[in-house]
Amino acid sequence: MKQLEFLIDKLGNRILENVTYQNEQFDTLTIRRLTERTLIRNVQFLNCSSVGAGMIRKGVFLENVIFSNIDCGDTLFISSESIVNEVRVSGRHPARLVIEPDDNDNYVMQEYSKSEMLIDISEFQGFAVIIGLPGCNIKKNDRQHITIKASWKDEVDWGSLGIGPVSFWRLNLKSLGIKNASEGVFSLPSPEHRQR
Repeated sequence: MKQLEFLIDKLGNRILENVTYQNEQFDTLTIRRLTERTLIRNVQFLNCSSVGAGMIRKGVFLENVIFSNIDCGDTLFISSESIVNEVRVSGRHPARLVIEPDDNDNYVMQEYSKSEMLIDISEFQGFAVIIGLPGCNIKKNDRQHITIKASWKDEVDWGSLGIGPVSFWRLNLKSLGIKNASEGVFSLPSPEHRQR
């Protein structure tokens, strides 16, 4: 099985850059910050798979990285406490993309310029949950994804709208509160579940 080929620079940083992995099988795609800095830059994972989970943990830098049709179990997890810039997730696999903070209690959402594109999920066909990154910095498919703001919990009279506490909207608002995030991007429910 293929291993990720990190190099160590003079400062002790782990760097993986300028590599395309295509149709490779990895034993794991779990990447943690083990040194001062772990950087993945200009890397493509195309139609790859892993026996273990796909997880990018807190503190890893991802810049211009493509994950296309990655079979890493049912979920690719990326910490919203990692540093992401121009990351694209596309295709049918994995079934779920979850981006959320590792540390719920101490998480503080960062601010970004509105022109920065952090994550592109516009061609991802799976189910996405992105908590803790601004919706304006995520390229979405408006037919599949929606930004929800935590402030809506108090600004909207959900009862008068007939929207109960276990609806799509209110469950995702609760998730934002638990993760201490002011907004998130979520896949819309299937048409048969949209009335809930």
